[in-house]
Amino acid sequence: MVAQARSYTVPEVIALPIIGGNEDYLKWVDEEVREG
Repeated sequence: MVAQARSYTVPEVIALPIIGGNEDYLKWVDEEVREG
């Protein structure tokens, strides 16, 4: 978990919706974070 891997007292961990972007970049992100 990010919070355990950092020395910050309160690390910034947020989630934001992705509503658009460069198709190639979004495809790459999807491939990198997909499980399995």
